[in-house]
This record gives sequence, structure tokens and C-alpha cells, in this order.
Amino acid sequence: MDHLNTGTKLLPVSRGYYFIPGGKGQRLPLPLCISGQHKSVFHDLFCSIANSPLQSLTFLYPSLYLSVGDLVCLGDCVRRSKHLTRLKLPNLKSIESYMPILLAVGGSNAIQTLRIDSNTVSVWDKAFQLAVTSLRHNSTLRTLSLAHWTFDLQDKHLATLYLQDLLTHSKLTDLNLTQCTFDLSNGVTMAPTLLLPPLLAPPHPQASPQHHGTHWGAAGGAGGAKMYTGVKIFKLSDLRFKEFPGFLRKGYLLMPYLRNFPK
Repeated sequence: MDHLNTGTKLLPVSRGYYFIPGGKGQRLPLPLCISGQHKSVFHDLFCSIANSPLQSLTFLYPSLYLSVGDLVCLGDCVRRSKHLTRLKLPNLKSIESYMPILLAVGGSNAIQTLRIDSNTVSVWDKAFQLAVTSLRHNSTLRTLSLAHWTFDLQDKHLATLYLQDLLTHSKLTDLNLTQCTFDLSNGVTMAPTLLLPPLLAPPHPQASPQHHGTHWGAAGGAGGAKMYTGVKIFKLSDLRFKEFPGFLRKGYLLMPYLRNFPK
């Protein structure tokens, strides 16, 4: 029986995927470190952390010494650890470097705080969809910091649906988007063909009426789509939107979007 296609049995280690709870066979890539292939001093360290009572882990200048293999191993550690609640991993160079961590969060039952600020990360559509889907299905994460990130998204409509889905269903209470840039100036409306089932399906645009939290409308965007979110703290200092070539929306020009955000 092909469990990867049917979803009748969860075998994440054998196939390199994990199934989304209630996702009707949808699955996400699994950051899986294979000891025989990962020859690094960090392998033993991260394996030890995964099986230890350590609760907080902070890296200084990680881009200077962590390889792609090390980051996959760290993602595996985050996913497996039952005690690691806080991770600070700033200033990696690309979204590809952060992807093992973001995917690991979706399978973690412990992580509560993730701080991955970086002024060199640029997020494209497929990475945005994978990351949002992973974060949306985590039930423990409360604080997420993505300060200085750039979101270079081509499909405006689909990006809005994914963001709405994240704010509707995630357990986040503190979201930091300080000095982030959302570049939609080259965006077009495309059919969602990049990540079709069973790997990943576009979210349904409707918000859940059972979710109790802040209700806000993105006036002027996505047709004023309504969103429900439990986020209590939005950090949006110097947030910028590039909607059209040559037009940058920031400061008071963001008020139509932020009018009903939490204080």
C-alpha cells in the first residue's frame, strides 16, 4: 500500500513527508537528517538537544558556520524536541536557509517563540505558501518575528488567501513584521497550479466563525476580505507595500489596511 498517496498511515521518516492533520492527504516536506550523510560536529549537538530538556536556543551569526545540512539537522531537532520552546536564529541569507526551520515548526509540539529576523531574505510565492501552511497547522507557536524580510509575491490573490488562512487559524498572539516589505508591484493573478493536492492545496477563502479573536478587514485589498485573528500584538513599524511600479505605500498611507488591526 502506498501510504504517501493514500494518507492511510503516517510514515514521515520513511518517505520524507508528514501529513497535515485534517488535511485530506495534503503533506509537507519533512526536514529529516540522515546521520550517515551528515558529517558535521553539529549533528551530534542537535541530536543531543532534541533529546534533552533544553528550552531555549540562540545562535549568533549562524550564517558564518551553519551549512544547509546543519540547518536541515536543526529543523529535525526542532521537530522532534519535546521541550525546545524558544529559537532565535537571525540573519541567515535566504529563505531556502530558513525553510527547514519553518517546515519543522509545522510538526513541532513544543515551539512557542521563533525569532528569525533577517535583512537579506526574499520570499517568493512557493516558499510563502509552504511556510504559511506549515505555520498555520502549528498549535503551540505564539510569537513569530520576521523583521526586515522582503516578500516578493507574484500572485496577489493567492498570497492574500494564504495570509488570511494563517491569521484565521494559527495560534499566534505576537507577530513582528518591523521594516518588512511586501512587493506586489509585479504581481499578477495566476491560477493556483504550483502546489496542487495531495502536496498542498490553496486555502479556502472563508474564515472560521468559531474562532474568537480580532476581526479586521483589508480595506482596498482582496475586495475587503474579512479575517479573524487571535494575534494581539502586531509590530508593523516602517512596514512597506509596493503595490504598483513606482508606488510605495508606507506610514499613514497604510491606514486603510491597518484601520481595524489590534492596538
